[in-house]
Amino acid sequence: MPLKTTPFTSSIDTGNLCQSRQFKDTLARLCYAAENRMFAVLTGPVGVGKSTVLRAFNDAIDSSRFEVLYISQSNLSPRWLYSIPLSQLGINAKFYANDAKKQFHEQLLSITTVKKKQVVMIIDEAHLINHRTLQEIRFLLNCRFDAGNPLSLIIAGQNELYVE
Repeated sequence: MPLKTTPFTSSIDTGNLCQSRQFKDTLARLCYAAENRMFAVLTGPVGVGKSTVLRAFNDAIDSSRFEVLYISQSNLSPRWLYSIPLSQLGINAKFYANDAKKQFHEQLLSITTVKKKQVVMIIDEAHLINHRTLQEIRFLLNCRFDAGNPLSLIIAGQNELYVE
């Protein structure tokens, strides 16, 4: 019997993934974080399926209610932290990081108030992020004077991400 799709690719339809109890639990926790505009951290060793569960999460949430912005870059600087999502929204980011940050916050406000969508930002391979960019991520979540997160932020990476 011939195969209907090519086996062993990284582009497996998320509906065809083996969903173990741990997979379902992780997916449910990510959905909960998105629904409640929370900060979530997903860590694990190489090859356990962090990026795969993030793809399944992206496919599982309602695109009419959520705007998902995905970043996966090894040398993520503060400027690119804002430029990449702006590009995904079809906007040319300003050159300087502070200008791009202002643009991003304006778009965030527009998405949440005009489009009535919740924003979920996913940063994959976050174990490669430098200290300066991690500080910028902290400020990103703090932009409303601690009066609630303007977005849900999910960072995923190898176990080194969780080193104290």
